[in-house]
Amino acid sequence: MFLVKRQNDRRNRMGMSEPMDTLLGRFFDDWSASDERLEMSPPAIDLTESEDVFAVVAELPGMTEADIELSVMDDILTISGEKTIEEHPDDKRHHVERRCGKFSRQVRFSTPVDADKVTAGFANGVLTVTLPKSDEAKPRTIKINHE
Repeated sequence: MFLVKRQNDRRNRMGMSEPMDTLLGRFFDDWSASDERLEMSPPAIDLTESEDVFAVVAELPGMTEADIELSVMDDILTISGEKTIEEHPDDKRHHVERRCGKFSRQVRFSTPVDADKVTAGFANGVLTVTLPKSDEAKPRTIKINHE
């Protein structure tokens, strides 16, 4: 079996003893040699707000629109999906660092959103969801009557 090792010259400059290097090296070698897949973590997101809308931008590299599901209910956006890695039955896997599997991420909004007007776009592994605020949540100007 081939192992991919990362060299870190800082380790030796920090004055770590040889036995400690060996112990830590074995620990990380055993971990990296694992044949198990790394579990998919929820996507990193950015959340912005303007006067009329919220925008959520999520990084989903290596995925397509078909891999992603979106829903809005009770002012909660749910982004879920599953990332798979193509496997070839004749190939022997030596090292795996890419993550795969199912994930789910929820974003709760402090202001009501209009679920019927939510839009989403996906390009180059980046999902952008625009959630307009409901009319009740938008600021209104109230005219003061002169008596």
